[in-house]
Formats: sequence, structure tokens, C-alpha cells
Amino acid sequence: MNKDMKKILFSLIGLWLSIAATAQTDFRHITFSEAKAAAKAEGKLMFIDFYTEWCGPCKRMATEVFPQKKVGDFINPKFVCIKIDAEKGEGKDLAKTYKVKAYPTFIITDADGTEKGRFLGMMDEEKLIIEIERISDPNKSPERIKQRYAEGERTAELMSAYAAIIVDDAMETRSQSKIIAAKEKADSLVQAYFKALSDDERVKPENMFVYRKHTFNPNDASTQFILKNLSKFPESMRHDIDSISRFVFDYAIYRWIGDERKLDKAEYDYVKATVKKMGYNKDKHFDAAYAFIEEYAKGDKLAFIDFCAANFTKLDNMQKIYLTQNYADRFADESDDTKKKAARFLRNQLPDMELDNMYFTMIQIQDLEKGKH
Repeated sequence: MNKDMKKILFSLIGLWLSIAATAQTDFRHITFSEAKAAAKAEGKLMFIDFYTEWCGPCKRMATEVFPQKKVGDFINPKFVCIKIDAEKGEGKDLAKTYKVKAYPTFIITDADGTEKGRFLGMMDEEKLIIEIERISDPNKSPERIKQRYAEGERTAELMSAYAAIIVDDAMETRSQSKIIAAKEKADSLVQAYFKALSDDERVKPENMFVYRKHTFNPNDASTQFILKNLSKFPESMRHDIDSISRFVFDYAIYRWIGDERKLDKAEYDYVKATVKKMGYNKDKHFDAAYAFIEEYAKGDKLAFIDFCAANFTKLDNMQKIYLTQNYADRFADESDDTKKKAARFLRNQLPDMELDNMYFTMIQIQDLEKGKH
């Protein structure tokens, strides 16, 4: 074998190893009947991804979630996976058979095609795995998870699943107040679980769900632990943990900018001091936000509108979104002239506004103008 052939061979082996290492979800390009036959032959269940070409969340799942090694490692050994375009070929009839009405819809069936359960929508890899386990593993069904919690089990796996069920149950009500209350309950239960852990347990990868999904406030026990113990986390986790801590303080400031959370001076001073101590404001991106929060706290609404008009461009995009998305609520009890001035400020920002904020800003303008243009 000459040198050139060896180089090609080694390149191909390297490519094969690279592909194998990614272990992304193995969606097979086969028909539904062929998938059933494969599931029977391999002793597996079927995982069906119903999608459409125009579905944005479907594309995000395909490019961001299913290619992840963690997902592939979990799904591939247990399922024959297929994608079905609900608007083409046999997908039209299958979508009707399974009564698919939203995308993406993920359905788990046995080898005969009998549905065992479904879930839908965009989600991260952890939520995807939890949903699949909930359907395919009897010990992880919602009923069993609730029973295990009632019996006193407090493992990381159980707490993560139980907290997700609390929120999912509320989501089905479509009541915003119930969803918010459920999220607060789930966060509270997880924080209580966290407080009972030893420091060694708190830095284990299995408890990463506490930081990723239930750490949102500067005073949370998990936030306080990060601030004092970042160096104790495994190096592989440290970057993500630090990013979560930064987000907590970002989020607190965002909520004050948007007046979603009433300003408590002691808490505000603590947040500013911690942001400075931890070096989270080295780029000064919080400076403009501080100015907006402190100007609004003075209580002069007309002066605040003028301040917004003069300084809006100093905010970053996310800060702009939080400032404007509930802008009308600030002026609910103000005069019509003040409301018109607030609406005029918002209208002046529309030409340069990002699309993701424009829709919600228009709603604020309508609320301020009461439908008058």
C-alpha cells in the first residue's frame, strides 16, 4: 500500500471515528411498514417524529437537539427512529391515523404501531429524554413519579422529573397564573432538595438540573453556593455554572428594567455589588440598565418617558425587549396625555426594532392608545 493510499485510509478511519463519536439520533430512511418490521426484528419500540417543512421548531430539533451525543446514546439502543413529513406521501394518512394536529409531534409506539404516548414542541435534550422515559418506562410515568415522591424518594433523577410534571400539569390548564404558581412551586421544592445536599453532592453532574432549570434568583441557595464555590465544580461543568450565575443577575436586572419585579433597594444594591465583585460588568453593559432602573424609581413618569427617548439606544437588545414588552402597564393609572406620550415613544422605536420585539411593542401601543391611531 503506497503512502497516498495510507493517507486516504487513515483519513477515512478518522472520519468514521468522528461520525461514530457523535452518536447522533439514528433516524432511518425507511417506510412506516419497514420501521415496524425492524422494531419487531430488533425487539425495540418505535420513535416517530412528525414534522413539516415549514415548521421552525421542527428544524431546531433536527439541527440542535437530535444530533447531540447524549440524545443519540439514549434513543438509539431502545428505538427504531423515523421522521414522517405529515404533508407528503404516506405521512398524510399517518398524520390522520395518529390525529397529529401540531408540529413537531413525537409519538412512541410498540412494534405493531400501537401508540404508547406522545409529546410535542421544541425542548432541550434533558426534557426530551425525560418525556421519552415517562412514556416508555412504567417506573417513570407521571403517576409513578408522584408516588415515588410521596414515598419520600429524593434522588436527583426523581426531583428533576417531579418538578417537570408539576409544571407540565399546569401547562395543560393554559392558565398563566397557574403556570407561574406551578413554576414557583417546582423551583421551591428543588431549592429545598438542594439545601439538604452536602457540598460534595451539590457539585455532582447529576444535580446540574438544579442550576439549569431552577436557579433564577440572586438569593436562591444554589446561586449563593455558586458564588462561594465555583472552583469546587468539576472543570467540565465550571463554564456552564459560571454562565448560569451570570444569567441569574442578568435576569434580575431585566425584570427590574421591565418593572416585572418591584424594586427593593436593599436587593438592588446587593445585586449591583455582587455584579461588580464577580466581574460580570467588565464590559459595562449593565450601566445603561442601572440608569433606567434608577430613573424609573424616582417616580416621575413623564420624565421617565423623556429619559427613555433619549437613552433607548444605549440598551442592548434583550434590555430593550424587557423595557418595552410591558411598557403600557407602567402608565395604567396615568392621564391620557401621558399614555399618548408613552405610545409615541414606542412608535418612534418601531423602524429600528428587531422583529422579535415589534409584535409585543405594537400590543403595548394599542393598550396605551386604546385602539386609537
